Amino acid sequence: MKKIFFLLMLSLIACTQDITVPEEKKIPIEETQQIQEEVFLPEQQTSEITQEQKEEQLQEQTQEKSQELQRLLEKSKEINNYEYSYTAPPYKQSEDMTYIKGDKMRINLMQSYNTETLPYTTIFIDWKENTALGYCLLKFPRCKDDKVTVLDTKLFKHPTPLDWVKEVEKYGTFVHTSKLVQDKKTKGVTFLFNEKEHTAYLDVFGMPVRVEIGPGGEKGSYNYNRLVINSVREEYVTAP
Repeated sequence: MKKIFFLLMLSLIACTQDITVPEEKKIPIEETQQIQEEVFLPEQQTSEITQEQKEEQLQEQTQEKSQELQRLLEKSKEINNYEYSYTAPPYKQSEDMTYIKGDKMRINLMQSYNTETLPYTTIFIDWKENTALGYCLLKFPRCKDDKVTVLDTKLFKHPTPLDWVKEVEKYGTFVHTSKLVQDKKTKGVTFLFNEKEHTAYLDVFGMPVRVEIGPGGEKGSYNYNRLVINSVREEYVTAP
């Protein structure tokens, strides 16, 4: 029995001597850094935007905004009649209503102390014929007769919305801002005119509802209030 026990002990000792623990392999620091660079460097490269890519993005955005301006200008070419009242620099408010169709213009003068001494209430202008005629159509007390007053067209010359559209078409390059003007969604276009910075705010039909002179309108602005398009009939702007 003792002999058997002794033989078992010898076999256990032999087994334990055959079991070896593998030595842990140490990776040099240089190889570790190289592995980290190989793992993280590609990700850093894809997240960076080169100067060339930035310029391409800017060019694409500018081209898109330029196309947006062209679409608005194309819409404005379909308009040849409209009405408005306006404010001209330096912040001169006018409640006179102006009606335009083609080369003809009608101005209904606001009835106030500024106009109560005039012998007419309505002015008909034909820019093609270079004529301006004043009529007393509203029959207010000051209208004593139906006499027609011949006027100078220069007294009523002012930049109309379509006049500004022509300047935007010549000097504007792209839409640079969006703004709510007179409760209308507009697109702002900045351009140089008469050596001064101007910004025209065009509505969805490509018609300017405001034109600012100087940065932020510091030199004044033209405001076309109550602007309505395709509302004027030929007979309304034709003198009686």
